[in-house]
Parts: sequence; C-alpha cells; structure tokens
Amino acid sequence: MRREKSLISRIISWIIMIVLIVAIVKLFGIFKFYFFNEFTKAEAEMGISKFSRDSSIKYSNNNSYKIESGELNDAAFYKEIEVEPDTVYRVSCFVKTQNVVPEAENTDGGANISLIEDPEISKSIIRNT
Repeated sequence: MRREKSLISRIISWIIMIVLIVAIVKLFGIFKFYFFNEFTKAEAEMGISKFSRDSSIKYSNNNSYKIESGELNDAAFYKEIEVEPDTVYRVSCFVKTQNVVPEAENTDGGANISLIEDPEISKSIIRNT
C-alpha cells in the first residue's frame, strides 16, 4: 500500500513539474513577443495599431519590432536617451515596409525617423525597392 501511495505521489509530482515547465515556457514566449527592450509604444489613436515582435523577419538574430495598422494612425516605437550638449548624433534603423499605401503623394505615411517635439523628419519609406 505504501509503494502505491509513493508511486502515485511521484507521478503527481512529475505531472505538476511538467505543467509548470510548460507554463513557464509559454509565459517566456509571451514575454519575448511583447518585450521591446526599453522602447516605448506610442500611437495617436489608442488601440488601432498592433505592436509585436516578429521572429520571421529579423536582423542580426534579434526579433524585429512590428507595427500593424489597418487604418491611418501615427504609431511608433521610441526610446529616450541622454545626450550631451553641442554633440552630433546619428540616428539610424533598419526598416521593412509591406502594404503601406499613403492616402496621397508626398505625405508622411510610411516609416520614418524623427525626434519627439522636433519638426525635422526623415523621408518616409513606403516600400522597399
């Protein structure tokens, strides 16, 4: 009788351990999908754009950041950094666009690089050529 209880206890312990491991792996996957490495998400109209990580399109073995919007919305990832006065900085990124259709020519639709509260803005990237 003791052997049976001991065996049942071990089986239950193993089942609990397996369930916990599966849950931890699943939670880690969710964390990786929504963690943006100190970048903040922003959008003009809340809830219109979808922000995520993309493991199929990436650069340098790191998942890329992805913004999807079914309708016009000023959405962005941004990061605040400390800068030194009178110092030149270069801001760059890798961008891939897909199915970006601006409402009119010469608009700011597409992907671009800009500084918050600064009127300067890079040329918008609408499609990769």
